[in-house]
Amino acid sequence: MNHLKTLRPAAFALLGVLGLTISSAQAQLTVNMIQNPVNAGLAVDAALTPYFDGTKIPTQSQLDQFLAIESALLNGTENNALAFLNQVTPGLYTELPTILFNSANIQNTQIQQRLWAVRAGMANDPRVSDGQGDGNSASLQGKKVVAPVVEPEQKWVTFVDGNGIWSQAQSINNLPGYNTYGGGVQIGASREITKDLSFGPYIGYQGTRVSYNTINGGNSAATINSLRYGLFSEFRKGGWYTDGIIGGAYNSANVTHGYNLPGYSAQANGTTAGGEFDTMLGTGYEFKAGKLTFGPMSSLQYTYLQLGSVSEKNAGILNQNINSQNAASVLGTLGGQAHYDINLTQSVILQPYGSFAWQHEFMQNNYNVGSQILGQNYNFQTMNPGRDQFIAGIGGNLVFSKSISAYAVANLINGDQKIFSQAISGGINWKF
Repeated sequence: MNHLKTLRPAAFALLGVLGLTISSAQAQLTVNMIQNPVNAGLAVDAALTPYFDGTKIPTQSQLDQFLAIESALLNGTENNALAFLNQVTPGLYTELPTILFNSANIQNTQIQQRLWAVRAGMANDPRVSDGQGDGNSASLQGKKVVAPVVEPEQKWVTFVDGNGIWSQAQSINNLPGYNTYGGGVQIGASREITKDLSFGPYIGYQGTRVSYNTINGGNSAATINSLRYGLFSEFRKGGWYTDGIIGGAYNSANVTHGYNLPGYSAQANGTTAGGEFDTMLGTGYEFKAGKLTFGPMSSLQYTYLQLGSVSEKNAGILNQNINSQNAASVLGTLGGQAHYDINLTQSVILQPYGSFAWQHEFMQNNYNVGSQILGQNYNFQTMNPGRDQFIAGIGGNLVFSKSISAYAVANLINGDQKIFSQAISGGINWKF
């Protein structure tokens, strides 16, 4: 029981070192950087108070953990103490929505680029380019009129495609920076309902691994699994086209929440899951100048997602209960794209492709997430995400015949909140 006397110095060490850190660096720290660790530190201090006054008696494992944390803090630096308090906050959980929004944006872009590949291939379909196949044309050979062979109409387009995504985000407002890498696959089909309108479903899987770096990350990591599904359509009239997507996803994340101080480390495990709703409307116009096709494009996409509450395990007194999150994004895109036809053989055409666009986030804002540690509640305030980013694409489409084509595109995204993403996608389209 005499060891209980060491608990109050431990709590005051947490808050005292934090206070020194804030006072010495207040000119450089933002409100979020100060308030979030302060709230966490106050919650820890309030949680320890019942043990100070004898209302509660700690178990031996709790006592050992108290003493280990105290020793690491007192023997460490101010930066170590502030990093530990930032590790205590649920900041890494609040970065999951931004990671998922980025994944949804890349996959919507992938669907739009696949639709471009289908349009580009159709423009070189002999049935379209030579006027045959409508049942009305004929050719004259001498005195005999010969009707052309009319091939069966192809109304279905099926596809399978895959992607790889890599992202890096630097630490902002003391949130841990992170690296992500993942991959996925999609399959689907569309059917021409009328001459200019096609419509169909898609379904796919996306897996993402997140590694939180910097000292505030505490060697944390997350694994995200997403089942994506929906419907897409395209309307074409002359050079105009309009693309639409409506769908959703089920996302689940397994998080390893790490605490890492010189002389002390622990890992909490948490799981969260929830649904996602996605919709996108895009339009553009394609001009033709010989073998060059180019034009402007724009889109507006809305994403809403919910992640359930978290009850962490395996970290003793550092386990937290974190409330559910709800977040929404409205992302506008404005840019242009172009491709050029290169005839490799009489029937095989290569179409190099390039695009560039500016994207602006209209909706995603900061919000409070409630958390509980050692029975004490406190609020964590998320940060505002980046508002503007640029996305550049380069790749191509290879048309083997009027029935089969394959495409591949690499996209680079550079955001104003030090977020950089790269994605490579490719697939095969089969018309029948």
